Amino acid sequence: MHSHLAALLSLLWLLVVCEACPLGNHATAYSPLPNFNQTLFRRNIGTGGYDAPSASELFSIGSTPGGCSSQSAIIDDWVKEAILLHDAVETAYSDYKSDLGLRALWSVYMGIEFNIDGTLLESDTVELRWGSIGGRISDVSQFLAGAGLTDAKTSSPPWLFCSADAGKYIPFDDMVQDENGEYIVFEVDETGEIPTDYLTVGQVFPSVKNSGNGKAFFMNAFNGYNFDYSSFDALCDKPGRYAVTAFPTQATNPGYEEITFAAVDRNVLLCPKTFAPGDGEWHSYSSLADLMTAENYPTVDDTGLSLDRVMPLGTTLYHELYHLGDAAGTTRDPYYKIVDVLRAAGNKAVDIPNNPESFVFFAVAVYLYLNPPEGKEAVLYLGGFPGSITWIKAS
Repeated sequence: MHSHLAALLSLLWLLVVCEACPLGNHATAYSPLPNFNQTLFRRNIGTGGYDAPSASELFSIGSTPGGCSSQSAIIDDWVKEAILLHDAVETAYSDYKSDLGLRALWSVYMGIEFNIDGTLLESDTVELRWGSIGGRISDVSQFLAGAGLTDAKTSSPPWLFCSADAGKYIPFDDMVQDENGEYIVFEVDETGEIPTDYLTVGQVFPSVKNSGNGKAFFMNAFNGYNFDYSSFDALCDKPGRYAVTAFPTQATNPGYEEITFAAVDRNVLLCPKTFAPGDGEWHSYSSLADLMTAENYPTVDDTGLSLDRVMPLGTTLYHELYHLGDAAGTTRDPYYKIVDVLRAAGNKAVDIPNNPESFVFFAVAVYLYLNPPEGKEAVLYLGGFPGSITWIKAS
């Protein structure tokens, strides 16, 4: 047992580069912290006699180009998985004080420090990070409960797309379309009847045009524009892209008060790699249900089964929910690989709350820990590899 612990700690040092004790700080002051759990938008989703919402209840899903109507069954399954994973995250946010394993996971994946009695470390940095994390969790909780997006721009559910056909690349010198899909006359001839010039995409969205790498894509589903900054002419052409969440860009109306452009909200595009990433690739395990069978559930001594090898297909959608819930547009993707997520937590990086993949790894690790199949020992994924809570308690 102690040899297991030594191996685990060595691994943590190599991967996390953590300078602080991952399980708690032996501080002498134990003043109570504010109840940051109040930031959570908590509901019992899919339990207590209530059915989990379907994808079509949470998203706008259509049969327009790039629509998800033909994939609705698998997306319904992914929504159910997201609810299960998110419920585990909410539990970890509220119940950490009484559970050493949860505190260990908070430390290793999210960089949260605790006192020896299980309370949060009294530190402005810890309090700020904890509150920011709670806000992110709350935004996703609200959406999965069917209450829509925080600070939504429209009254309709956000759009979900399933192929790059959803958006057609439009050069900035091409004519722009209004909320009805109509081109907008900019100049007419001397008779006042025959159009001689039309407003262009670049005139209406100059900030994107002047960015140097932004490109416009007309979205037929809502007669508006998404903008992508990967420099490719198709939304899924960026190498390795699984999905992307688009944030609205305000249109500039050059002197035409009567023109109305489509109201655009955050929306999600799932690219082909989400559905078929390939064996052994990122987010490629068949399903959360398959992972949780007695046959497939990781064992505590399976040191070769790293957490990134058991991430279900549906975790890509769960990842995007953290972008989708971000009204301010401050989420980015600074850390994708598990070694980078762990190192960021070990270094107490300030941008952890803005990194959706940190939440995704954490969610799967917590779910595995809290829900072992009958007769199986709960696995505790510290350092990205399986271990046992007994190894920590023995130390």
